[in-house]
Amino acid sequence: MDDWISLVYGRERTFRAASAPVMHHTGSHGTRYTVDRSNEQLLKGLVEEGRKKIRAWMLTHAVPLSVLKAFDGDVYKAGFKHKDLPHA
Repeated sequence: MDDWISLVYGRERTFRAASAPVMHHTGSHGTRYTVDRSNEQLLKGLVEEGRKKIRAWMLTHAVPLSVLKAFDGDVYKAGFKHKDLPHA
């Protein structure tokens, strides 16, 4: 479920920080766990719930309409790519 935060906050609010590199050494150290995809079907509903909560917060905190509209239109689709990564 690592994709949840990117899907909830949208493309314009998700980026890879160049100053915080992450290296996965699974080739030499293996993995600590097996990926459990049994809850994958719940992701869509959890993303929708998260986006509704953010939108509700925006409405109660006088966020400008232009920002609200930008948030509403900024939705990742399945198979998204982070905006600052080179696309193959």
